[in-house]
Amino acid sequence: MRTPGVVIAAPKSGSGKTLITMALMKALKQRQFSVRAFKCGPDYIDPMFHREVLRVPSKNLDTFFVDEKMLRTLYTESISETLMTSKLGGRGSVGGTSGAWKGIEGRGEVTSDKPIAVVEGVMGLYDGIGISDEASTYEVARALRIPIILVVDAKGMSRSVVAEIAGFLRYDKEGLVRGVILNRTNEKIYKLVAPIIESELNIYALGYYKNNKDLTIKSRHLGLIMPNEVENLRQKVTTAAASLEKTVDVDNIIRIASTAERLPDHQLMIERIVRQGVKSPVIAVARDKAFSFIYEDNLKVLREAGAEIRFFSPLRDDRIPEGSSGIILYGGYPELYLSELSNNTSMLNSVREAILDGMPTIAECGGYLYLHEKVYDQHDRGFNMCGVVKGSCRDTGKLSHFGYVTVREKEARFLPKDTVIRAHEFHHYNSTANDTACIIEKAGSDESWEGIMSGPGSFVGFPHFFYPSNPEFAYHFIKAVIKYRDKNNQ
Repeated sequence: MRTPGVVIAAPKSGSGKTLITMALMKALKQRQFSVRAFKCGPDYIDPMFHREVLRVPSKNLDTFFVDEKMLRTLYTESISETLMTSKLGGRGSVGGTSGAWKGIEGRGEVTSDKPIAVVEGVMGLYDGIGISDEASTYEVARALRIPIILVVDAKGMSRSVVAEIAGFLRYDKEGLVRGVILNRTNEKIYKLVAPIIESELNIYALGYYKNNKDLTIKSRHLGLIMPNEVENLRQKVTTAAASLEKTVDVDNIIRIASTAERLPDHQLMIERIVRQGVKSPVIAVARDKAFSFIYEDNLKVLREAGAEIRFFSPLRDDRIPEGSSGIILYGGYPELYLSELSNNTSMLNSVREAILDGMPTIAECGGYLYLHEKVYDQHDRGFNMCGVVKGSCRDTGKLSHFGYVTVREKEARFLPKDTVIRAHEFHHYNSTANDTACIIEKAGSDESWEGIMSGPGSFVGFPHFFYPSNPEFAYHFIKAVIKYRDKNNQ
């Protein structure tokens, strides 16, 4: 498969690549391209911003979670799904693999079948695990053979920016960096340095982007604030796209994207757990402002294995969806909505009763907090939650654990013996509960700790799991869901 694509990278975090990425996506969409969005690394929030721009989910590309072959498979299949969705009207409700788009029903827009992929980088271009480039933006671009556009924060610089770019090119052994956009500078400086960049460094100077405080997006913890917290986000992105078209050579970016190499065709081999002719088991997945950290490829694995996903809101709904036989509570920022969650006692009771009845459950980070007896806010005010996990959670004021991890069960229940599932952990809250079912090992270090509460049908704790790294995890869960459903239907 060969699809035009480009990676938007930067020398460091905070260079402005997210805004420029969104502006480019919007500009391409206005040119009638069928844009497919991706994010390098495990981040959830940037993909949410991409989705607001494109009206289709953005997926993660991560070489810690999966090997190169799987990465290419997830990438190419995602592009194919986008084209299928576009040709069918963009509504994402056609079943099959395109069922992965069901999180945005009714919001799709018809686009052309001119495909182009835009991949937003993570941190600095070569920053990976430890001081290696493993799981870096560069490793993703190298695996997918996609050209890179470097966004450089040129504020306060003139010729020095040439030296900075030259240093980054020294590490580009594959010749993937094809062009540069200077951010937070002006036309005068750009016209002075652009000819030097092109003559001395042999890459394209693609334009500049002015510093505009009205278009900045604030940050929280490890990333941006949520899209729903940005006033007039769509208008800001439209304005940013118009500005980009004036000062950046988008035509040349499209030409650079067209040099992306052809990738071998692979198919994601997901085992069909639900037998043909048997009704799909229903899994209730929490999805609202409080619980929104969801890897789209996790949902894809569940669906292609035969499960039906029904979303619900612990903030707004009275109970879990009718007919549910399993629950998944992904992460998010429940700490911002503790009062609303606590006051929705009918939902708390519904979740508690289902789990105590034996309904299989997966909970990650924020979803794990929700299952506790109490969660305390920054003012030490306690809020009642589900009470399934006997303990409470408090904000430590710092990251308790941060980074890539592998999770291995002490006693095989969810995972085959001697296997792991790969995950990412980042949280300020800690639990008083004694979670010791698994050994969690931090990648790139000798650090490890105990965590996770697991049972035949439950797996709850702080890590955020990526199912394609070990689909057996999802298969076991679906089998437990089917067993629970059949038991209760006797």
